[in-house]
Amino acid sequence: MKRLKTIVITGFLAAGLFSCNYGDLNLNPNLPSTATLPSLLAGSEGVIAFTVGADMGQMTNTFTQHLSGIVLQAAAWDRYNVDAEAGSAFNTFYAGPMQDLSTLIQQAQGTQAKGYEGIGKILMAYSLGTMTSLYGDVPYSEAFKGAVNPYPKFDTQASIYTQIQTLLDEGIGLLKTADASNSPSSDDLIYKGNLPKWIAAAYTFKARYALHLTKADPEAASKALAALYDGATYRGIARNADDCDFVFGTGVSESNPWSQLVQQRNDFRLGKQFVDLLNTTPADPRLPVLAKPNAAGSYSGSAAGQGQAADSQIGPYFTTATTPVSLITYAEARFIEAEARLRVNGIDAQAETALKAAVSASVDKVTKGTVPAAELTAFASNRGTFTGDAANRLRQVITQKYIALFTQPEVWTDWRRTGYPALQPAFGGTNGLNPGGEIPRRLPVPLSERLNNPSAPKETPSVQAPRFYWDK
Repeated sequence: MKRLKTIVITGFLAAGLFSCNYGDLNLNPNLPSTATLPSLLAGSEGVIAFTVGADMGQMTNTFTQHLSGIVLQAAAWDRYNVDAEAGSAFNTFYAGPMQDLSTLIQQAQGTQAKGYEGIGKILMAYSLGTMTSLYGDVPYSEAFKGAVNPYPKFDTQASIYTQIQTLLDEGIGLLKTADASNSPSSDDLIYKGNLPKWIAAAYTFKARYALHLTKADPEAASKALAALYDGATYRGIARNADDCDFVFGTGVSESNPWSQLVQQRNDFRLGKQFVDLLNTTPADPRLPVLAKPNAAGSYSGSAAGQGQAADSQIGPYFTTATTPVSLITYAEARFIEAEARLRVNGIDAQAETALKAAVSASVDKVTKGTVPAAELTAFASNRGTFTGDAANRLRQVITQKYIALFTQPEVWTDWRRTGYPALQPAFGGTNGLNPGGEIPRRLPVPLSERLNNPSAPKETPSVQAPRFYWDK
């Protein structure tokens, strides 16, 4: 995040809540002890969204070859040289929004503010899921205690996933019994206090984090479907309008992080792997909004580790100031359903239905509804009709999800647990953290934790080992 201007969202946040470097894991020096529930919630949502869209999304989308860096830090990331900023997301999340959410949950419990507490637990679950997907074992059970325990232990990743599901279940239960008197309204910058939308998002998060464990839990796919469906009744995010999105402002310092990136640095080009998929016949309607034509008027991407300034830049959808950062979406819910159904029953016809719906939702969102219905249906049928054996069907689902979730860290998790799409390591990717030059499978524990926290893992910093328990 230090690469971009600190976000300033006027009108609803006090100065200081969006500082990018909070310092110590268990102390937020910018947050007064009397912070209100509205300020804690709004501040947490804003920092989470900006961090996910800034270094976190940019680094992980370089690993997945959606992006290729041409200069400075972006070029270093393109060749897997990440130790200098690998801990940025960790430090920001733990000392910023996760500390704030812990405070929010405690204060909400003390005042019976069920709406705030429920949303806080859902956002904490999302934060834990995000952190563990980057770093593996992370603090939780002993974190956020300040001077009482300045050196929290790192909980095992398996226990973190159990805690994620517990937090989501508790959040759902609280929101089902909350009402307007103990819930946020406009201070909730994502759903404006719409509790049914938060509940649907929570069920979709449950499905996401269940599906993360496909290598570790033989029941993962069934659990994902059980989260999305109560019997035959669907209960996840049901349309694009209900996506868990944080919408940014129009000002230069209020705009979404991708817009700020291009205005301030413009040090990425699109990756060849990504552009080649968008260029597949028939033409993908998302191509002209996700990519900018090169000087020759065509679309091209850079090979990993070989970023070229002449290749296509990020297109107008993400560089528009008010484009949201998505935490989870309807399109992802349907991709999850498609994959889960295939894993449970490889001939389930509803898997193909879900895949087509996912592709349609992605196209409709980024093109802002400008693709005619008949054209959209035909394109979704082309991309979403299954061919080949079970392995090829899974490849189709994950490849289309890879396109649809451009800019989101979730695609790196999908690649690590499925191997799709097939990616070749970047040119020049060998370095001290990555002696074999392979595509990174984790981020190292941050240097600050390795130096200052005696409870931190002691393994040699690496972007390969130890593998996560769901990535064995």
